[in-house]
Amino acid sequence: MQFNTLLVTAFMAAFVQTGLACSAGQDCCWGGKDNGLSGCENQHRMDPDACGTAPYIADMCRNQGVTAAQCDADCCSISGKIGRACP
Repeated sequence: MQFNTLLVTAFMAAFVQTGLACSAGQDCCWGGKDNGLSGCENQHRMDPDACGTAPYIADMCRNQGVTAAQCDADCCSISGKIGRACP
């Protein structure tokens, strides 16, 4: 019984990640060496195609005024223009 609960919780957590993605509203943009796509894909290995959709593209650092020279981490603070923990 507890195993089933654990399994369901783990399965749900896998899908919650996309809802907690890096976004401008969280002072976060997708970074990486190419200023967006690689950072997003590194964090979404289960669904890298999501990174090519409009909501994710809008939150890429190149679209938020943060250059790769300022921050090449997977997730960057828009206000600080430095790497930060990915949500």
